[in-house]
Amino acid sequence: MTRRAAAWPAALLLLAACSTSGPAPLRSPSQSLAADQSLRVGVPGPIADLDPALAAGESDLAAVRQFAEPLLKPAPDLQDVQPATAASYELSADGTVALFHLRPNARYGDGVPVRAADLVFAWTRIIDPRTASPLAPRFAEVVRGGAAAAALDPQRDEGRLGPALAGLGLKAIDDLSFQVTAPGPSAQLKWVATLPQGAPLRQALLQQMGPGWASRPEGLVGNGPFTVAAIRAPDRVDLVPNSAYWGGRPTLRRIAIEHLADDASTLREYQADRLDIGVLDSAPAPAPAPVLRQPLLSEVWLTFNTAAPPFDNPRVRRAFAEAIDRQAVIRTALDGRGQAAAGLVPQGMRGHRADLVHAQEFNAGQARADLDAAGAARDLPAAVRLLTTDRAGDRRLAEAVATQLRDSLGLPVSVEVADAATADGRLRSGDFQLAAPLGATAAYPDPEQLLGLFRQADPGNLSRWHNPRYDRLLRQAAAETDPGRRDQLWAQAQLILVQETPVAFLAQRQRWYLVRPAVRGLAATAVDEWPGALYSAQMYLNARS
Repeated sequence: MTRRAAAWPAALLLLAACSTSGPAPLRSPSQSLAADQSLRVGVPGPIADLDPALAAGESDLAAVRQFAEPLLKPAPDLQDVQPATAASYELSADGTVALFHLRPNARYGDGVPVRAADLVFAWTRIIDPRTASPLAPRFAEVVRGGAAAAALDPQRDEGRLGPALAGLGLKAIDDLSFQVTAPGPSAQLKWVATLPQGAPLRQALLQQMGPGWASRPEGLVGNGPFTVAAIRAPDRVDLVPNSAYWGGRPTLRRIAIEHLADDASTLREYQADRLDIGVLDSAPAPAPAPVLRQPLLSEVWLTFNTAAPPFDNPRVRRAFAEAIDRQAVIRTALDGRGQAAAGLVPQGMRGHRADLVHAQEFNAGQARADLDAAGAARDLPAAVRLLTTDRAGDRRLAEAVATQLRDSLGLPVSVEVADAATADGRLRSGDFQLAAPLGATAAYPDPEQLLGLFRQADPGNLSRWHNPRYDRLLRQAAAETDPGRRDQLWAQAQLILVQETPVAFLAQRQRWYLVRPAVRGLAATAVDEWPGALYSAQMYLNARS
C-alpha cells in the first residue's frame, strides 16, 4: 500500500514565535564531485497531476515538492518547523493570527519576486470547492471562514461562494507580509504552512496560460530550488535548478523523476546503473546493496467495536492486544516493512512515546490471564469475527492477526471478507466485532491529526470509544501555544488511549529505498516521497567508483 492508503475507510485516508534558523546548509561538494550532476529517481506510481492544489499521489508530490516551496518546512528531525519562503513568522498571543514575513529575495524560476498576494491566491484556490483540492479540509480548518466556504456547493451556492472566499481570513498586508487568521487558537497552522500544496501561485500566470497550465513546463514556474524543464506524464518529469532561488543554485543540475511499473523494474534499472534512487513499493527486494529503511508517519491497527460485548470491556480488549505477536505479523503480512507500534504517535513525530510499547506488548500467557480475569467468558461468541476487505494485502494482514489470536487465546477467530464499500458501511453502522487493517497516515509531523481520530465526534472514530477526559485534553492541546505544555497534554492523552485500548496498535510502516553510494548530502525524513526530497537542494553526486 502507498503511504496514503494505510486504512481502507475513506475517512481515515489522511491525508506552530518561529525558529529564525535557515534551511540546512548546502554541503560542500567533495573534490571527487561527479561531472554529471543528474539525479535519477524512480517512483512507483504514475505522475497524474502537477497542479500543486490537486497533487495528492506520492509520485505527483515527488515532483511538486521540488518546484513549489511553501512558507515553512519541517526541520530535518521533524520536531518543529523552520523558514522556507517565509524568513520568519509571528503568532499572536491568543494563537489565532499568524503573520508570515516573506524573504525579499524569494523568486520564481523566471526571476519574478514572490508576493504575499500569491499566497492569498494559492490558499484561497485550495479552499475553493470548485478546485476540488484533496487538501481543502486541511487548509480550511486553519483559516477563518474556511470550513463554511469549502462546504458550499459550486452550483447551488454560486451566489454565496464569491463573498465567502473574499471573506476568508487571508490577507496580504503588503508585498512581503502574508497574514492568516484562524477560527480559533491553532497549533496546526504552522504545519499546514509546510505543505507544498500551499506554495505561492501567480494568478496572472494561470490566467495567461489558460486551461491545461499545469501540464506544461511554462505554466509550472515555481519558487522552489528546482523548476520544471520537461513533462512526459504519466511517466517522467525533468527538473533543473531555479537560478533565482533565494537559497542559491543547487549543485544538482537535473532531477529526473520517472514512473517505474514495479519493484522488479526498479531493481533492474538500479542494477543497470540507470537509477540513483529507487522507491521499493510492495514486494521483498533482493537488493544488491543495503536498503535504506525509513519509518513513515503511518500506523496500522486492529479496531475493536467498543459499543458491544465483549469488546465493551477494556480488559477484554487489552487481552486481545497482548495476544498479538507484532513482529510475526510484520514479517508475514508486511514483508518485514514495518516496526512494532508503541502507540498512536509514530517514531519520528514529536510526542512519540517509546515507553508505551510495553502497554500492549505481546505476552500470550498474560493475555489468557487477563481474559480470564475479565470474566468475559459468558460474553464471548462462539466465533470471534474479524472484518476485512477483499484486497489482497488487507486479507493477508487480517489472516495474520487472526492466526495470532487463535494461537495465543485458544479462541475460534474467523475472518470475514467483504468488498471495500460493504466493509466501510458495516464499520460505520457498527456491524462488526473486530476490523483490520485500519490506520492512518499523517500529512505532516504533528500528533493532533492522529490523536484527533479518537475524539467522540470524529468520523474516523470507528471504534465508538469515548473518554471525556481524553477529549478535554485534546481541546486543551489544540488551544495551547506553548510546545512543552502541548507535549504534556499529548502524553496524558496517549496514556489513556493505550490503557483503554480502543484499538490494538500493530505496526508503523516503513518505506524501503535503493540509494546509490554516489548520492551525497542526503537527509532522509519520514515526509519524503523519495529520500532527500525535502532537502534536495543540499544533495550532490560524487564521482562513481
